[in-house]
Amino acid sequence: MRGHVSMDQAVIADSIDRRVAAWEGTEAPEGIAAFFDKRKPCWQV
Repeated sequence: MRGHVSMDQAVIADSIDRRVAAWEGTEAPEGIAAFFDKRKPCWQV
């Protein structure tokens, strides 16, 4: 299969951990709220 990259369970687990950390950070709720309020997030004002 051309261009196929195999990922092992460690890579998948690391990706999940990084995504969870990003969503649990302080910027995520502000960014989501800003999106729905149709405004810039506080770090872009």
